[in-house]
Amino acid sequence: MYFSSFYYITRISYLSGKLNYQLMKKLSSIPLAAIIILSSLLISCEKELPLDEAIIGRWEVQSYKYVIYENNVKKSEVTIFMEPDEMEIQFAEGGAGLMYEFGQLAGNFSWSLTGSTVSAYFGDGTFTWEITIENDTLVWSYDDSEVENNITYRYEFFYTAVRVS
Repeated sequence: MYFSSFYYITRISYLSGKLNYQLMKKLSSIPLAAIIILSSLLISCEKELPLDEAIIGRWEVQSYKYVIYENNVKKSEVTIFMEPDEMEIQFAEGGAGLMYEFGQLAGNFSWSLTGSTVSAYFGDGTFTWEITIENDTLVWSYDDSEVENNITYRYEFFYTAVRVS
């Protein structure tokens, strides 16, 4: 009887100690995990620039996509990838803009920003673009439509560009 009682007490004590060790191990890893998570959040939290400041710079167009709808039914979607330096757009402070093709100046325009809408004024007309900027990627989009033979065609265009300066 003495041996079996001693065995059970020793076994319970051993298991209790093992449980305490595992519990302490888990509890000690919680502050470490919290420190890692908080520090990564603080490091990754950069102050986001307002859109009117973030747009300033030169952007190289990587691709453009167009989507065609007939009577609100999507008929096709095509993405075209650009060659390096094939098309660049530059937004300068004060509302001036420049277009480049293959590194050469191709034209100028003026622009204004209201919310996330850019109005670009070229010599032959005004274009209205919706823009988003995330990290160093600018996406601008616009749509157009026409009616031909009682069929309404709607076109959506999306340009994706990366900041080069």
